[in-house]
Order: sequence, then structure tokens, then C-alpha cells
Amino acid sequence: DIVSQAYKHIGQPAAMRSQVAAARTRETRFDAAIESLYVFQQNTLTVHSSVTIDVKSGRTDRVVLSLPRGVKVGSDISAPSLKKADWADEPPAAPNSTPPPRQDYEILLTRALEGTFRIELSLEVILPSELARLPLPDVQIAEADVTKGDFGVTADPGMEITQATIVGLRKLDSAELPNSVKLRSRREVQLGYSYSY
Repeated sequence: DIVSQAYKHIGQPAAMRSQVAAARTRETRFDAAIESLYVFQQNTLTVHSSVTIDVKSGRTDRVVLSLPRGVKVGSDISAPSLKKADWADEPPAAPNSTPPPRQDYEILLTRALEGTFRIELSLEVILPSELARLPLPDVQIAEADVTKGDFGVTADPGMEITQATIVGLRKLDSAELPNSVKLRSRREVQLGYSYSY
């Protein structure tokens, strides 16, 4: 326990009245930065992502990622004091309704953290044999005040990747990408982008 007030008296102490009030919980606020590398291989697209959480107020023992429905999350997920990482429960869907395009993935920690900490994860998407166009599966952070990120795209030899349309992205030269993105790739990063919202 922490002593919050102290008094000094002379002679016989007089009776004191005190009142105990429940401590106010500070609202948790945080920003997120996401750095990812997209690797196209013959039959799969693998995404290696590093998520940095910067807690500005309060503490948190729970981070919720929003991921495209249908992606597979790798078993190599890591975070400080990681307790559990799994898909969040969804409310029952109405008959004949179309499920939402994104799904929450919940990361629970054994203790509430403050300051800055990092989450590492990988995603995998199985590619069809004939593929002309593919929206890149992205990692979004629910409840973050500000989210910014950088990502690069690379592919195995013999595979050609080109940019179709981009919305809300700024194109980067591969040299401008953070080392944490470039060093994940065994080959030259062909496309680079940044974003903020």
C-alpha cells in the first residue's frame, strides 16, 4: 500500500474522520505503429507484422486486432506477458446473413502494461492457382487513437506483382522502408508504402 497523506500532532491526537472512496480508473489510450512485409510465394501469401503499442494513459492487458476474415494466424505470435491469443467470440449471426468482412483477434496479457510494447505475428493466405487480383490482408488495431504503418511487398522468382489501385497509402521507395521491414526479406523489396489514420 502507498501512504497518500501524513499528519504531525503535538500532545494528545484529536479524533479524525476519514472517508474511503474507490480509486478512479484511468482511461486507457494508446497509439499503434504497424510494420509489415508481404511475401508472395507459389501457393501462399505470408504477412510478417510487428505491432508497436504506445500506451499514453492508463494500462492495458488486452489488445484487439481487426483482421480480414479467412486469414490464418501463425502459431509464432509473441508479446510480453502473453497469456492467450485467439479469435474473439462473435454474436450469433442472423439466418441468411453475410458475415462481416473482418473479425476480431484478441490478445490477452497476464498483467496490465504501460509504456511501449511490441506484438509480433504472421498471417497466411492460401492463393488460388489462377490469381489476377488480390486485396492485401491488413492488420488494424481496434481502439487505437492513431495508427500509422509501413509495409513492403516481395515475391518469389518467377512471380510478377504490380500495384492496381491504392487508397489512403503513400508510395515509398524500398530504401525508405524501416530496417525492420527490409531485413525480414531474403530478396529485394519490390513495393513499399506508408499510411496513417
